[in-house]
Amino acid sequence: MKKRLGLIILLLALVISTASAESWYQYGSMKFSISAGPTIPLSLTTWDETYFGPGEGNTNFSVGGIGAIDYQVYLNSWFSLGGELGFQFNFDKNSSVFSSIPVLLKLTFIPVQTTRFEIPISLGIGGNYITSGEYSKFALGLNADIEARYYFKENWGIGIRTGLHAILELYTQDSILGTSKNGYMTNFPIMLAVTYRN
Repeated sequence: MKKRLGLIILLLALVISTASAESWYQYGSMKFSISAGPTIPLSLTTWDETYFGPGEGNTNFSVGGIGAIDYQVYLNSWFSLGGELGFQFNFDKNSSVFSSIPVLLKLTFIPVQTTRFEIPISLGIGGNYITSGEYSKFALGLNADIEARYYFKENWGIGIRTGLHAILELYTQDSILGTSKNGYMTNFPIMLAVTYRN
């Protein structure tokens, strides 16, 4: 408990100390990023069952791959708004490819930033076009990400990005499928990101 409290105090001190520092960003600053890496299935929930972890007998999905490009414009020194286009794939227990193409609106907050190092936190919401074999449809996509990013040049940086990504299929009782087809899938991505800022 004392270690956790010490870590929380250290993080708060870091955030407070950088909050008064001069930010690299200003209104109208832009950022373009490309990221890719593996994604680990965390859970698959249907109307009556929940499965955890990758592999047959669990979520029935293997570890897969994920990639994304995003573009953001800064509203001020700490917040940016933009969009992300991605692609994710996993293999199911029948060796079929499950794929997802999310198109998300993203809001990013950078509580920790210096001229060389920053920790952005992003929330995304949008549509997800999912396919598996003959099956395809649009679903809701929600992402929460955190990244540690280092700028080795003034405009170019690299980082490690992770978070929680969810794909949700939600139906009302009055819909053709009814609520019995409601479900969601969560994934844990680990991506290497390359960023250009201007």
